[in-house]
Parts: sequence; structure tokens; C-alpha cells
Amino acid sequence: MLTQSQAKIVSWSAAGEEVCASAARISTTQGDALALFEKAQGNPRNQDLIGKVLRSGHRSVIEHAVFSIALQNVSVYVEQYFIERRLASFTVKSRRYVDFSGLGYYIPPELEGEALAGYKSYMDGLFAAYQRLLDADVPKEDARFLLPYAFCSNFYCTLNARELVSLIQSIRAGQGGAAPELQAIAEQLAEQLNERFPALGAELEAALPAEETSRLLHILLAFPQGVQAMSVDFPVVQTSLNLGTMAMEEDGLHFSFSVRSSVASQKEMVIQRIRGILELGGGTLAVRGSYPGWQYAKESVLREDILAAYKEVSGKDGVIEAIHAGLECGLFIEKMPGLDAVSVGPEMHDVHSVQEKLSVPSTAMVYRMMRELLKRSR
Repeated sequence: MLTQSQAKIVSWSAAGEEVCASAARISTTQGDALALFEKAQGNPRNQDLIGKVLRSGHRSVIEHAVFSIALQNVSVYVEQYFIERRLASFTVKSRRYVDFSGLGYYIPPELEGEALAGYKSYMDGLFAAYQRLLDADVPKEDARFLLPYAFCSNFYCTLNARELVSLIQSIRAGQGGAAPELQAIAEQLAEQLNERFPALGAELEAALPAEETSRLLHILLAFPQGVQAMSVDFPVVQTSLNLGTMAMEEDGLHFSFSVRSSVASQKEMVIQRIRGILELGGGTLAVRGSYPGWQYAKESVLREDILAAYKEVSGKDGVIEAIHAGLECGLFIEKMPGLDAVSVGPEMHDVHSVQEKLSVPSTAMVYRMMRELLKRSR
């Protein structure tokens, strides 16, 4: 009952490369959509253009090319791996309606000798039990639960080029890296995709080998992440970091961290931890755009003057609060040690968004308060 797993691209967009090239041009080139599509017909620059756009990170253009794949006699493990690609469409041979007793099962290539004989004996026994249930008029939808996960499935899968490239890469260097059957199917698909859509050649080779991927995952798991320390003066985070962008460049994987702390020494400690982990993994670190710490001063003459000025103009006691963010006061204090600094401003809402708003009454209040503060400073 040995079978050969096979994946074959049976259908693809008739003008997939031309449509993707047109999509690459439309955002930066004069002309309407139909005119740009006509320009792409037989254009020898299509492949170079698509490759350039992909290298800049704009992979959505290749979603306009669509492929349909017939998968023949693959294990259910492969079937389930494909079905996890939720941006694809699937139609599978149903175990509820089809007799699977003669469709065979997958045999791992590394098995030999006694292990191979034992594996075949066990599989054949399960299929024989399945057949006995069918002979006893047990419905196929009930008998199917005896079938092993290695039995052969047949199905169709339709997905766009971006998802297909991602699928191949995930098999080559990701979750499917330990499954020889998946690896063989990935190579079949990559070879066919290269023939039908040569512009994707470099994209297909962009994935890291499984060993490199594993090393990078271990490095990422070792990094500190999130809240590292809370303030003892306020109920607010004192030190934290978060992983930001990640991008594969020609010289390797680049990723960025945002590290924040009101205590300069704690911030430096976190940076050194990141540096140490990176160097152990063969990487390097560069620091840029750094905001220095601004630690809370328990004694501040300026703060007391501001609170008095606020009470004078509002009739209310002011409230001192702290936030976990980088502010310019830290830059001033770094250059002028011992500087007494307080951050004051009007109410703002939805900051750094298109909904950002400034309270006019609050702005007027701050203006009056600053006048009173300057009057007291004479």
C-alpha cells in the first residue's frame, strides 16, 4: 500500500505576471488601470519590477496571481498542514462518503528493517479493521475513526502567490522542516512555481535554513520583554521594553527594540542584556534615538512653586502624576545635572492619532498658571 506523495500546480492565472506588474506600476505611474495592463503585455521589465517591489517589502502585489494545486496521495498530516493556511480554499476527498480501504498510507523514508515491518503491520491491521467495519455495514463516517493519521488524502488547494511562497518557506525553514514528506512537496511546488512565475525566484530563496531559523527563535525567546520593574514612588511602570519591527535584509535579520526607563542605570542594564544575548547568537547591536532616564525627585522647589501657582488660579490642589514615556526633560537633565524639571501641559486626548484633540479651557488654565508662576519667580 506504498504510495508516492505528489503536488502539482494544475491551474494558474493566465496573465498573473502581467497583472502583478501592473499592480506594481499603478501606485507610482501615470495612466489608468487598463492602460498599465496593456503596457505590461510582453514587457521584458515585468520580472525586474516585481522583484524590486518585493525587495522593498511590498508583497501584496503578488496576491493578484492565483494558483490551484492538486495534491495526490499525501498523508493527512500534509492535508492538515495545508488547511491551516486560512487564506486559501480547499476541497478534500471526504472520509464520510468515500471508501478509503484501498487508498494506502504514507511510509516515513527513514524506517527500515524491523521498524519498517512493525510500522506496516500496524497500519495494515488498522486498515483491515476499517474494512471489517464497512463489511458489517457500519457507516463510513463512523468507520473512518479507525484510519491512522498517515492514510493518504487527495484534495485541491487554491491560493494566491504570496500565500504559496509563504507556505513553501514555512515548510523549508519553519514548522514543516522536520517532515520529509512536506519537504518533498515544497520542492515540487517551488520548482513548478519558478517555471510559471520566474519573478518569484528570489522570494522563494529568501527563507533561512531550518537550523538558522531555530537559532533565531532561541535568541528571540531569550530576550527580555515587557515590564521589567515598577516605580516605588508611583503606580506606574519604571522600566520596560518591547520588540518592534523585524525585517529580513541582505545582511541578515534586523529587528528593533524600544527600551524605556525613568532610571538611567536600569535602562542601560536592559540594553546590555540584549547586547549579550545578541553577541552569543552571533549578532550585533546599535543604539539610536535614545531618551535618557528622568528619575522622580522627592524634593523639588520648582514643583512646589507650580502647585502653589495652580492652586492660586484654580482654587484646587494640584495632583502630581507620572507616565511611562520618553520626555524632553530627561534630555535637559542629562546635559545639566542637578536641573530641577517639571513637565506641565494642557489636557490632550488620543495623542499621536488622527483623533488627537487639545482642550481649549485647559490650555487657558495652563496659560494663567504659567503667568502666576513667572510672577512668583521675580
